[in-house]
Amino acid sequence: MNRYVAAVSVGVCALMVAIAGLSAQDAKATSIWDGVYTEAQAARGEAVYKQECTVCHRDDLRGNIDGGPPLRGLEFFIRWRQISLKDMVTDISGLMPNDAPGSLSRQAYVDIMAFLFRDNGIPSGAVEMPVEDVALSQIIFTEKK
Repeated sequence: MNRYVAAVSVGVCALMVAIAGLSAQDAKATSIWDGVYTEAQAARGEAVYKQECTVCHRDDLRGNIDGGPPLRGLEFFIRWRQISLKDMVTDISGLMPNDAPGSLSRQAYVDIMAFLFRDNGIPSGAVEMPVEDVALSQIIFTEKK
């Protein structure tokens, strides 16, 4: 009987540790307002944006009547609200550039996102935005805190 109680106790403890680990993972999720990109990354993104995106979205990110939607202001925040950056980069790379979706490197798409964040007043930080899905899944596009 003692072995049974000990086994159940170990099982309950293991379950509690697993639940605590899941809660810790949830706590790791950050928002775009936590400095999730660097200024250098945004500058790289701006260079790619000017080469690949301005035809449809214009230099000022205001969009074009005959082309892409605005990439700044309220429409931008509404479009991406409450989505993970993993989903954001997946959506963007699946659609853009319009004439060759998915043709840029993963790093280029992430750098463009950093540029868009900077030009929408989202603060930079000390660490570059990651390119890995797991890390991007932990960053959520939220409204301003």
